[in-house]
Amino acid sequence: MIRHTFKAARGRVTLTRERDGVGDAGSMLLAVHPDEPVTETLLHVVAVGYSCRVGALGTRTFGGQDYWQTTPVARILGAAADGTYCRFERASGQRYRLTVDVL
Repeated sequence: MIRHTFKAARGRVTLTRERDGVGDAGSMLLAVHPDEPVTETLLHVVAVGYSCRVGALGTRTFGGQDYWQTTPVARILGAAADGTYCRFERASGQRYRLTVDVL
């Protein structure tokens, strides 16, 4: 079954690029459409055609970045039914792993 969206569980989200382990973690998970204003986002969702943004809800005082955002998701490769794990790929072939630590 091909999935076009993944609804994540509520909790601390970690996004990691599989190639090198780079990414971010925090309580924010947004699906941002490249042609829509940021106010038109999907909360706690990974969706095909949308960028995936993970990080802090506000600004970080001493952090080098506030969030990590991918380019639009091309396909969802796998996901856990309980919303705690998702693996997806961008059009470039870069693969990402998203995990949720349920609070």
